Amino acid sequence: MIIQKYPKKAKSTWALHNIPDVWDEKLAKKIHTHEKPLELQKQLILATTNENDIVLDPAAGSFSVIKACFECNRNFLGCDLIYKEVDE
Repeated sequence: MIIQKYPKKAKSTWALHNIPDVWDEKLAKKIHTHEKPLELQKQLILATTNENDIVLDPAAGSFSVIKACFECNRNFLGCDLIYKEVDE
């Protein structure tokens, strides 16, 4: 999600305009149910941020975005809820 102040300029915000609608890269092994391919994450980060920007992922899940941020020279801030059964 891209959050902008008025006036909204979504088209000029994206630095890359070559990201396809369907991404061919597949995950060999999913750590989390909604995990996305690393190269897709990197392209989206490069398209919408500048070096040293902060990328916020409030539903980080497997925290795969942190690797994409590291490889793109971005700062990462993320969290997630972990639910698990507790035996008492």
